[in-house]
Amino acid sequence: MPKPHKSHADRKRIEYLLAVLMDGYVATMDCPAACITEELMATFPDAVVIATTRDPKSWWKSMEYVHKLTANLYMPLLLVFVPRVRKYFYWLRAFRQLAHWRYGSDVFDQDGIVIHENYLRKVVPPEKLFWYEVKSGWDPLCKILNVPVPDVPFPHNNSKTEAQKTHDELVWAGCFAWMVVLVGTVVGVTLLMKFKTWVVQ
Repeated sequence: MPKPHKSHADRKRIEYLLAVLMDGYVATMDCPAACITEELMATFPDAVVIATTRDPKSWWKSMEYVHKLTANLYMPLLLVFVPRVRKYFYWLRAFRQLAHWRYGSDVFDQDGIVIHENYLRKVVPPEKLFWYEVKSGWDPLCKILNVPVPDVPFPHNNSKTEAQKTHDELVWAGCFAWMVVLVGTVVGVTLLMKFKTWVVQ
């Protein structure tokens, strides 16, 4: 994770690491990449930035809903024995540290999208910064990228229903994992006690 640049050498090292990380890829998206746009632009000066935007109130309503599902006190404990999902909470902690460095806050509030968009305007040349609303579909996106419009429906996901479904599935997975661990512990202790009794006899 990039840290505050203390020297020219630090900046160049970050650019080198990003170049290695992105080798073979033509694009990156979402977090944490969105927080290091300045460094990515320095590494790939010919790149363009497509910023998805929406009404701040609408964005916060959606973000707050998802945030309440995932960033609570019980989920990390519940999913501690679900290896792949458990890593999400390490990522979330790292992202918040990165966001505090970049924006001065973790941007999980109603002004988050405004803060981020102002940051993009500051670090991306105007001719390389494009604003795009997902609800507009393929046409404006393909125009920005100068590619033909695909002959397939525009994908729509991340709805509240899907988010709730994913949350419920994770809860069940966490409960099952805890049940396996607890049953395994009880069986293990029982067998150990029987073994000790057999040894004493």
